[in-house]
Amino acid sequence: MAQTYFASIQPGLEEALLDEIRRIGGNRPKVLTGGVEFDAARKRLYLAHLQLRTPTRIWLRVDEFRARDAPELYNKTRRYNWERLIGGEHRIRVEAHSKESRLYHTGKIADAVADALTDRFAEDLGDESPPEFTDDTDDDALVVMARIVDDRCQLSLDASGERLHIRGWRTEAGDAPLRESMAAAMLELVDWSPEDGLADPMCGAGTIPVEAAWRALDRPPGLDRAFAFHRWRNFQPERYQKMADELRDDVADELPAPIRGYDADGDVIERARRNAKRAHADDHVDFDTAPLSDLQLPNHIRWIVTNPPYGERLGESGIISELIKTWQNQHGRCQLAFLWPSKARDVVDGHNISRLHRTTSFDYGGISVDLWTTQRAER
Repeated sequence: MAQTYFASIQPGLEEALLDEIRRIGGNRPKVLTGGVEFDAARKRLYLAHLQLRTPTRIWLRVDEFRARDAPELYNKTRRYNWERLIGGEHRIRVEAHSKESRLYHTGKIADAVADALTDRFAEDLGDESPPEFTDDTDDDALVVMARIVDDRCQLSLDASGERLHIRGWRTEAGDAPLRESMAAAMLELVDWSPEDGLADPMCGAGTIPVEAAWRALDRPPGLDRAFAFHRWRNFQPERYQKMADELRDDVADELPAPIRGYDADGDVIERARRNAKRAHADDHVDFDTAPLSDLQLPNHIRWIVTNPPYGERLGESGIISELIKTWQNQHGRCQLAFLWPSKARDVVDGHNISRLHRTTSFDYGGISVDLWTTQRAER
């Protein structure tokens, strides 16, 4: 039986997630601000967590109804068959959000939902023990979200647990590292093909090269992870494990084209190598110490994809000048994609390159950034 899910992502990157959901067979995908809603049977939920590279979290849409006061919220929450998913063996955390609604006190909203779930188990089901409710410091609890907008309540259950961008391999990173999911979204939005190879001339922790290698090898990001839905009562561990094993067997042994990471700092390169080793990508990605001004790429690399340093160095337009010069030195055989703060957009525009397009903008670490590329994706 198909149910509705919502995969969340940084606003501005929704199109990347939409493409991924279509590829795994999600039905009726609908782009919303900050994510994509889609219908799927249980198999697709499992595949989504194993294969999707760009989302932050996936939620099961439990129910939706009008709720103008606490008694109405309580009664309509209580009617759902929660026992299919959760029970006395679980700890539950309720998150509440309200916007432009008569029910505006989030504490009272959370209390009404918790009371409804407790009475569903204790009174309606009789011999069922209710789940234990806990506070927002309990990271191991299952999360029920009550979101009320314009007096309509949407109840959701977190299927993911720990945020999906955390792959487990990047234990060493510098300041404001690019999330793995954002690197994956960059590659998706510029229509990067593994057959074209890739170079990141300012690779930092190695996030972009490793994400590119995983994609090129068809290595699912969720293979070695646990998810919140593993603890749901209707979880089918044998079915899930069979799917995971089949995907693991399909991982390629070799890249179709080289992937390389460079940085001027040798210590940074060593850190990237250690991260790549934890990702089991060290045999596939080459890391070398090289300043941007001296970079010479092999002829068979067709893409330069990078996240240049900014922040305190925001006013130093020389970074972009050097990057564009490096790209131009490849004699037109390379495409270029990079991130740059929106408030310094004039630094990029000043180079007046007709092939360079701003693909999207999104918030990254509290700063609005633009994704620039020399190849406009056809969508």
